Amino acid sequence: EVPLRKYAGDCRASADHFPWLASVSPALCLSSEFEGAGELRKEDWRLRRGEEVGAKLRMRFLQRSSVYHYEGERGAERKVRKCIEGMVIHYDGEKGMERMVRAEFADGNVHHYEGEGDTLRLVRTELFASSSPPAAAA
Repeated sequence: EVPLRKYAGDCRASADHFPWLASVSPALCLSSEFEGAGELRKEDWRLRRGEEVGAKLRMRFLQRSSVYHYEGERGAERKVRKCIEGMVIHYDGEKGMERMVRAEFADGNVHHYEGEGDTLRLVRTELFASSSPPAAAA
């Protein structure tokens, strides 16, 4: 189960590999389900043991290019990460009580947050330092 969860947690993972994964692990595999229409059309990835549908591991909105990653057993899946347009947002907390704790931006900057709901606040910023010195003014 751990390798399948790890695979689903990789933003580069593809449902195209499910047949191969099922041939390696026929007892426990990943399945993909589509639902919704238009902007709300989404794909869910779940663990599957035979015909038994297990925990949701990933949800991707097809038109928004956003991917949500989940951890936990079926019925207790909690959002742990959201990938959207080069940014990764990390969450902590139990199902339904998830709160943003960190945002990693494509430029390498990282913001850390504390609190929840209306009290969520930025508490620390890590700035990406470019390896090249700034250009001298002419």
